[in-house]
Amino acid sequence: IISVLRGVFVTNSSSSENELLTLTDKDILSLAKNILYGLRTRRHTKHPHIGLLGPNRRENKNLISRLSRNIVFVAEKEEEELLSEETLEEKAYWSSQRIIPHILGFEGLKLEKAAPHRELRLFYRFFIRTAPPTIKPAKEVIERQQFRLVTVSVKIEDEKEATVCLDIFDGEEKPLYHEEEKRSLRSGSLKIEIPCKDFKSALKYLSTENLPFIIGAGLLADGEERRLPFQKQPTSPSYAFIHCLRVRVEMRNSSKVVVFGSALENIGGWIAHRSNLSMPATHGGKGLYNPKFVIYDANDDTWSVGHLLEVRAEIGLLGYRHKISWMHKINDRKVAGLTGIYPINSLVSLLQSDLIVLEDSVADEEVVYGVKKSQRSVEEALHDIIEQHKEALGILNVEALSDAFAEALQGLGRGRLSNLYTFQEKSCISILRALVKGTKRCIALTARTAGGKTLAFLLPILIYSTAFKLRDPRPGVKSLLFYPTKALCHDQADVIIKMLWHLNQRLGVDKPLLTFGILHGDTYNREREVENTMIGASVSRDLRFKCPECGRRLMLLLTLTDTGAIQEEVCCSNSQCMLGINGDKKKRRFLGSMIRATRQSIYSQPPDILVTTPDMLNVRMFYDPSEQTIFGRSVRVCRNCGWRTTSPTKRKCDGCEANLKVNSVTLAPTYPRIFVFDEAHQLRGSFGAQVSYIISRLETLIKTVNGLQEYNPLYILSSATFSNPTKFASKFLGLPESQIQVISAELSERETPAIRKVHLFILPKGYSPQATLARIAETIFKYCAEVKGGTPPHILVFVNRIAEANMLIGEARVRLLVPEIAERMREIPSIDGHSTDYSRRRAEVEDKFSRGEIHLLVATRGLEVGVDFDIIDGLIIFGAPFYLSDFVQRTGRAGRSREALIITVFSDKPCDFDFHRNYKTLTDMKLREAALRAEQIPLKTDNPVIFERSITRAVLDYLCTRKNAYEY
Repeated sequence: IISVLRGVFVTNSSSSENELLTLTDKDILSLAKNILYGLRTRRHTKHPHIGLLGPNRRENKNLISRLSRNIVFVAEKEEEELLSEETLEEKAYWSSQRIIPHILGFEGLKLEKAAPHRELRLFYRFFIRTAPPTIKPAKEVIERQQFRLVTVSVKIEDEKEATVCLDIFDGEEKPLYHEEEKRSLRSGSLKIEIPCKDFKSALKYLSTENLPFIIGAGLLADGEERRLPFQKQPTSPSYAFIHCLRVRVEMRNSSKVVVFGSALENIGGWIAHRSNLSMPATHGGKGLYNPKFVIYDANDDTWSVGHLLEVRAEIGLLGYRHKISWMHKINDRKVAGLTGIYPINSLVSLLQSDLIVLEDSVADEEVVYGVKKSQRSVEEALHDIIEQHKEALGILNVEALSDAFAEALQGLGRGRLSNLYTFQEKSCISILRALVKGTKRCIALTARTAGGKTLAFLLPILIYSTAFKLRDPRPGVKSLLFYPTKALCHDQADVIIKMLWHLNQRLGVDKPLLTFGILHGDTYNREREVENTMIGASVSRDLRFKCPECGRRLMLLLTLTDTGAIQEEVCCSNSQCMLGINGDKKKRRFLGSMIRATRQSIYSQPPDILVTTPDMLNVRMFYDPSEQTIFGRSVRVCRNCGWRTTSPTKRKCDGCEANLKVNSVTLAPTYPRIFVFDEAHQLRGSFGAQVSYIISRLETLIKTVNGLQEYNPLYILSSATFSNPTKFASKFLGLPESQIQVISAELSERETPAIRKVHLFILPKGYSPQATLARIAETIFKYCAEVKGGTPPHILVFVNRIAEANMLIGEARVRLLVPEIAERMREIPSIDGHSTDYSRRRAEVEDKFSRGEIHLLVATRGLEVGVDFDIIDGLIIFGAPFYLSDFVQRTGRAGRSREALIITVFSDKPCDFDFHRNYKTLTDMKLREAALRAEQIPLKTDNPVIFERSITRAVLDYLCTRKNAYEY
């Protein structure tokens, strides 16, 4: 496929490299309409993905049994085989068997009587197929003959009498049939079967057209034969398929409140001879019922009949007040969730106070308000913050330091930063005050996604570290920043590096004052990287950091010298950049001395700011005593190669074999005083419990190796989806609630322009969720090809399991890498995603997507927190995560700085059904906050397995901190 497409793109080679798409508000709304139309339209091949009701097979059997005793039913096992055939869209190999729901409606609609005369109007609207699009010989069938539009309305007056009206129109919505019937509702229930018992005169209008086409396979049989040869199957001139449906209404009445329920049911239909449409047809005295109803077009492709298409229900109220609400109280506590009505296979939309709409998919808008800004300028705010703490921090020149930080903030490259947010100012003051006092405290920061949480804790940390370093120039970790995933580590590293680059230059020193390092499983081991390398030769490795000047990837150069030492150099991969290999050597050395890019450089020259993961630190505490420099432990370091040892008598360097007696120095680093846990909502379950014990072990280790009587670090927790942060922090850190301060961002509806996100909530019915997602991606790419000049979009897809990622990547490539789409795009669509390779391969895919080289990325939950992709045009969530907080984090990857389209494709699982029914909790800010408050973060530190494991590791920590640990 790729080779064919490369030939297609010869004429498009002049297009600009990786040109980025920009979707306007109009584009997003238009694209949302196109997606819903493509999935819902009655003209969809065979049958649509959504908006349809399939036949109730059990009720259909009962119906046919009542009408005729001469029907032989397909055996249950044979029926399953027939059903499995209709689940595939274009024979997608991974589709699973799906039974299309047969009912749409509601229960428990609570209405308050508000007038003497009252009316409730129920209105059901749907289409049925009556002919295929073409018939032989290759003749098109006009729209008027292909479909019938059917409407059923029930008007209930004063809870006593009901008027039932049936209207049937042709495919062009011209009237064909109208009839009304009066029914009493005093018994509290009403059942209308059309056209079996009621409206029998509508039989001919609910049947397939009298045109030459074949109706299904195996619907009639000779004797014991169950399947007929294709040429013997019934044809429409002799036979017709009759659609049958049922409408139910139930009512519970009291003096002030009435509770209604109603549903539209598809009970299938039957094959009838045109001479007697009211009876199922037989052949040779017998008939065969087959649950698979199809018709064949001129190309022998199948089109389903027996389905209700584009189904929609409306409820009109006169003299009633509904009790529908998305927020209710339980024991004086606000709880988010739909009450006052229980929808059946549908979603509730309140278009007006007296009009309720039920459909199985919905488009909703989320308004993301900006975070409230400070009235002071950045310069004024920084000057005031530093001025308040200058004496305690030992800062002599407040003006110069505040100017340096103001310039560093502008260097982040996110537009002119004129003001800090109010909560950022507050967090700066609170964090610095806690550090100055030296008391053990926790500060929890909460703000919406893309709300400035990182800067809220990073800015005061850098101010403190700068002041500390000016007083005490020793190397050593001042702050440990913990992140739950490697991807998030690197994403936040880009912000830190850029800010440090501009800050260090502005401070006017020959060497960087503040340094940075990142330590996790993918951090390079330079000794391993230069294995089998000749002396004097260099090897290059990609770093997952962006250049602070041009934004391209940074690169690590490792050179093996004749003394056995390995030289490190960090430069930009862009040779034209001032930090590139051909750029300014002085600037390049400055950058290289600011970044600790390998494990050896981190341990031999601990950086001031160290980003890591809890898993990595868990091992490093007891693995090697010489690695405890990041906790403040003193070691001897080889001047030549940076090898370390805690032995005071070691004479020979194990790294380069140099004489340590004359070629070593004693490193006495500082110890960490700040611990940051970003995306703290992920510290739940057994993972959170283990991290809680790691913190306890870490405090003990730092006290031991530094000989401290008392150790009072500052803890900072940050998340966009905290639920009860005070209670969680107290349990997680073992601190009393009086030592925990919560700082929340205030949202502003006035000062900052709001960002709008358009959400589509889709629960596939006709096909598997995989097929629906592939169709959505196809629609988006086709739209960009037709409307946006062929510039490919950038779509991020979240899945819950790696197996789903593999399936979706394969299917998306089959759908999108076809000439119909590709020849109209400016470049070949690139589709990739996460696989079972969790290290370098996964990192490469993520980096390519951030650079715009991958157009559709299928990712697991590793990218749902904190990672900032500015190029996302569309976000698709495939299957609901278990927690609402995870859902919010995923939707937060899009619409961070511009409007976005977010599509949620639900699967048929209980968790998905709950999110589907309560979709408003995902789009309404107040409902979402209430739901998040109710969602507790489970954290049980008394887990005996985790406790025993932590005890074992604490013993290893103790052994590793001993002065003679190097001996064993």
